[in-house]
Amino acid sequence: MTMVMSTSRLAPKLRASSRLMEEWNNIVETNNSRHYELELQSLSLSQAANLAADALILLWPDSAVAAKSSQTAADPLSHWVHEVLAAKDLEEGAGQCLPAHRLPGVKARRVVLARTGDGSAPQVRKAVAAAMGLFKGSAVKTLAVCAGAASGASVAAAVQSVADSSYSYTTTKSKGKPRSLQKVVLAVQDKAAVKSVFDRACATVVGVELAKEWA
Repeated sequence: MTMVMSTSRLAPKLRASSRLMEEWNNIVETNNSRHYELELQSLSLSQAANLAADALILLWPDSAVAAKSSQTAADPLSHWVHEVLAAKDLEEGAGQCLPAHRLPGVKARRVVLARTGDGSAPQVRKAVAAAMGLFKGSAVKTLAVCAGAASGASVAAAVQSVADSSYSYTTTKSKGKPRSLQKVVLAVQDKAAVKSVFDRACATVVGVELAKEWA
């Protein structure tokens, strides 16, 4: 489990009326509100269906085939994807998305099936950004992202895209709206295979966001 966060140094003593004091207080408050938990798990689609989350993004390469399940209750996500693809309700191409609300057997309230094209890092990033765009204004606090057998590079792209899509700059804004996201579970087929890349991606997110606040 990784906490996406940053640390800050002690503030200099400034007058309460100082503009610098106001900006510093905003920075401290922003750093505190910017933290969100990012966890990597090895999960099948049937297991991911049991994740308690406000929203779930299911990443799906164009070449992938959904296994037909006769037991909808046992594997509701696979069953849904199979039905969607069989009916050709979702076009191929990175960023093509199909949203659903309260799917039977799925704990997440909102589910988005997002095409990732050839599954490469740039196309995964595009797919995650498109799916995240469907949640704007809904204050998603807990999110699951199912990346399946994605490569390390694609996992890193998903981490960065979630961060970019949920980021909110508030450092010098007196009424800036902080990020609502509090926890993200990234579900993959083999956690051990992508763990080191995942950790580096999380560290990169911290550095990028800190640079944005101080730029």
